[in-house]
Amino acid sequence: MSIIKHKDLPKWLDEIIYTDFGAIFEPHPQDVVYNPDQPYEFVRIYLGTYFPRSYAEAFCIVNNLFENEKFLSSIYALEEVNILDFCCGTGGEIIGLIDVLQSKLPNLRRINIDAFDANPDAILFLYHLIEAVVESGNVRVNININPQGLYVSSEQELSDLVNLTNVQYHFIVSFKALNEFIQHGTFKDKMFIH
Repeated sequence: MSIIKHKDLPKWLDEIIYTDFGAIFEPHPQDVVYNPDQPYEFVRIYLGTYFPRSYAEAFCIVNNLFENEKFLSSIYALEEVNILDFCCGTGGEIIGLIDVLQSKLPNLRRINIDAFDANPDAILFLYHLIEAVVESGNVRVNININPQGLYVSSEQELSDLVNLTNVQYHFIVSFKALNEFIQHGTFKDKMFIH
């Protein structure tokens, strides 16, 4: 078993976010805790600062998950994968997940993604970023993305979100967002995933 603990952005992806999209690296962790109302310029900073980390975290976690032979054998033959990303931001975790899936699942032909975020500028970045990633030729699978701006402020709204899509997801990701909800008291101290 080879556990991956570090992953750099591929050169082609680095070029897309920093050159094509004008991302800015300027870490300000305090600004990221709550960002649905942040303007376009903030999203460029978020893209340049936090997207690479989210990409690397998703890539490493999912790649390491695939080291489990039982898990790998349970999805190895899939031709289509469904992903739900709650609080997707600019999509670093989505691209990291796509990168691993296409390298580990030889029959994979299509990835369907329902991506939700409260920041409309982040959703626009994500939509155009997926277009650019597909056009770059570095993704061999067909990607169908459904990005939506949605503000969730309660446990019930989160539950409704998952249930209203009526899709059986293979992966549900929400890097850091649920922790932020708990820290801000949105879900109080109770268990909110049923």
